[in-house]
Amino acid sequence: MISAYAPAGLEILGNHTDYNEGIAISAALQFGVSVEGDARTDNQIGLLLEPTGESENFGVQNLSKSVQYGWVNEIKGVLQQLQKYGIPFQGFDLRIQHNVPKYFDFIAEGTLGLATVLFLQKLFPFNAQPSMLAKLVHDAQVGLGKTYASLLGPMASVFARQDSVAVIDFRNLEANLIRFPDAYRFVICDGGARNLLLNAKMKIRRNQCEEAIRTIKGRSPEVKALRDVNPYEIQQVAGLFNEYVFRTVMHVCGEIRMVRESVEALQQGDVSVLAQNMRHSHESSRRSMENSTTGLDRVVEAAGRMPGVLGSRLTGYGFGGPTLHLVEAAQAETFIQALAAERLGEGHVAQLSNGAA
Repeated sequence: MISAYAPAGLEILGNHTDYNEGIAISAALQFGVSVEGDARTDNQIGLLLEPTGESENFGVQNLSKSVQYGWVNEIKGVLQQLQKYGIPFQGFDLRIQHNVPKYFDFIAEGTLGLATVLFLQKLFPFNAQPSMLAKLVHDAQVGLGKTYASLLGPMASVFARQDSVAVIDFRNLEANLIRFPDAYRFVICDGGARNLLLNAKMKIRRNQCEEAIRTIKGRSPEVKALRDVNPYEIQQVAGLFNEYVFRTVMHVCGEIRMVRESVEALQQGDVSVLAQNMRHSHESSRRSMENSTTGLDRVVEAAGRMPGVLGSRLTGYGFGGPTLHLVEAAQAETFIQALAAERLGEGHVAQLSNGAA
């Protein structure tokens, strides 16, 4: 029996930097997806989602989208990517379990795909670095039409280690680890709000970034991505962009700058810069990127008045979803209770966990 596990990834700082070849601070959570199974000899694939009892069977050549279960398509997307790269596989049975809390499925995007590809690498051995597996899972998500699919999640999942944050470089597909001070905790809060227009809004933001790069390249051909310019340089050419492109680009470049500042401080054991930049990040999301919501702002504003909270921001691509809070460890449980008392959402202490295996 072969098994594999992939935890959900957490964006700590570095909003919308992944598709701009930027950098981000991330971690793996205690929530994730476990799979186990074995090979078959009949070129059939049998899938069972144990929490619900949902199942599907199909041939190894029948990888067209399932019309019944969306989770099946997560696996078929990975199989299509393996076929694309000429990586052979045969039939198999796979049982799936997860411990992702209700409403936290948003931050667990890609974990089923990553657990599946790790399982398949063990069952039908092939050579691939962890970063390449993460990229494969991301590409599978994009192939399913998910414009919002993030590379951060699977990258954090493969590189993270317990009690540490992972600094991801999206250009080189590498990560460095920094041990996180034990006196502090991250708390995730989710009120369950989702934005049904997420795909469309993400497409607009990506197009704005691509438009900006095309414009900048006309003046500076050496620029490959927004990672290569800073907010000051963007301000110098502000007249080249419309207002919305300018604000989006300033947000992304500002995030990359704040990640660099925060990493430098974290390497010295100092969380104050990260806390400050989390606050700045959310304000930029609210005013520039416009990927915050009234509900997210309400949680962040209320958290800022609560004891022991050092910094708060939305996490992930935004437009709904969870907020992230840096809290003194001694105040973490009290903070979670306060969130519930004010009906702001369900809070969980983020246990910085080991990555996929």
